Amino acid sequence: MIHSYFLENGKLIAKSGYSEDCQWLNIEGIGSEEISLLKKLGFHELAIEDILHGGQRMKVEDYKDYLFLTAAAIEPNTTPLHFYCFLSKERVVTVASRELRGDNEVVQRCQKNPDAFSRGPDFILYLFLDYLTDKYFPLLDNLDEGLDKVEKKLFSQPDKESLAKLLANKRKIIIFRRNLVALRDLALTLRQFEGRFISVKNIPYFQDVFDHLLRLAEKTDLMREAIATTFEGYLSILSNSLNEVMKRLTALTVILMVPTLIAGIYGMNFVFLPASASAFGFYVILGLMISLGLVLLYYFRKKKWL
Repeated sequence: MIHSYFLENGKLIAKSGYSEDCQWLNIEGIGSEEISLLKKLGFHELAIEDILHGGQRMKVEDYKDYLFLTAAAIEPNTTPLHFYCFLSKERVVTVASRELRGDNEVVQRCQKNPDAFSRGPDFILYLFLDYLTDKYFPLLDNLDEGLDKVEKKLFSQPDKESLAKLLANKRKIIIFRRNLVALRDLALTLRQFEGRFISVKNIPYFQDVFDHLLRLAEKTDLMREAIATTFEGYLSILSNSLNEVMKRLTALTVILMVPTLIAGIYGMNFVFLPASASAFGFYVILGLMISLGLVLLYYFRKKKWL
């Protein structure tokens, strides 16, 4: 899907296909028609090869007449969305690895504020970077809320399901942090091209995106530390629970061991054993075993082992 955008009489005009006088060429989905257009526009074959192969690391490459950028967006329950951008002084060309779900948010912002086109092609790039950055805020907020719930459940009713959720959230945070750090480094690399492809008047906007990415990356670090602390707390709870179980088993073993010892002694084939010849000997020995068992039970209850 190819769309050309340009400003006419203060209004944003959109046309299907490629228009030579467009200020922004937006391509969604990569097919033979889209690749043929990129070759026709004279972009370097290595850049086009990166688009075809996909999954490239986030980077900025300088081809003298234009910059080539690769970035990625996180979208829940979908395949990763990769963005590519060719930025020159006259035009910006953006390429998405697939068609965006719903309306393009950058297009919507330009429709609400057509003045964005008068600020230069680099401002359209800023809008895209801002769009990619803003996607992380609700994702991290939801993840943070989920971590709070998992943490409360682990400390109140620890189970394997909650532990599995905690580890799954840890993997998500690692992915988020890796992408955020790469996107942050990309925004920082763009500072090298201030005055060439990034106009001086638009520098504060790119600095704002960098600040947001820095804050998001720091938030993922804090969340990762929180997960590590929660996991350590969970292990401590398990250790304490195991200690409690071992104390109870030890107490029960000692209580049962004494009557078993007495019964074992009186089960030996000896004639002369205390009270063995008495008519009430059995009841005396049974009473002794019960008495000693009750004494041990009282002792362990007092020690709070039972």
